[in-house]
Amino acid sequence: MKRFRKDDRALVEMRSDQELPEAAPVPGRDEVQRAVLKALVDTEQRSVLANMSCWIVTAVAAIFLPTAIYFVFPLIFRLVAMVGTRTTFARLRAALEDDRPKVLPEPRRGEYPP
Repeated sequence: MKRFRKDDRALVEMRSDQELPEAAPVPGRDEVQRAVLKALVDTEQRSVLANMSCWIVTAVAAIFLPTAIYFVFPLIFRLVAMVGTRTTFARLRAALEDDRPKVLPEPRRGEYPP
């Protein structure tokens, strides 16, 4: 265990008397929500290539299987889901770029704590 000398205590006291830098303002709920949504939109935009390549690989692999017909509906549903996700995120991206005051509708009372 280290023992303090008189000089060490004086140094600690001097540091505690110094002024601390002013704290940065805490961002509000809207700024935090926008930052999270921006990160989410960016992630979705980067995942489009991966989604399409996986869909194509699965479709090509399914063609060579004797049960290829079983892959038709799942592949169609996956394609519809990818288009729907892309459309929704394009709207969200446009809202963020236009700097609209409210990107998402306000939740109804009781859905989650404020």
